[in-house]
Amino acid sequence: MKNYRFYLEYASKQAKRKKQDLGTVIAVWYDKSEFAQGAYQSGGQWVRDCISSVIEGNKECLGHSSCSDGYLREKTKRIPESLARTMHPQIFNILDND
Repeated sequence: MKNYRFYLEYASKQAKRKKQDLGTVIAVWYDKSEFAQGAYQSGGQWVRDCISSVIEGNKECLGHSSCSDGYLREKTKRIPESLARTMHPQIFNILDND
């Protein structure tokens, strides 16, 4: 999928080291054009538009959100689109219809 990168989410750095993921995927918009849209700087870090999930109890909601490069570096691992489609197909209900 063009202009999106997919990341598997972990609860903490320790969980990432132990490979204990949350089973959720973040789809991050990357625009490499000269006038990048969907990103801004805050506190010295890039913050990017994304689609992510919020899990409350046993309910999951997907929505447009934002995440910092620091969060992506510390609590996620980049994965291929094919794995993201398998692990979290609900995200693609939004992406495929955008």
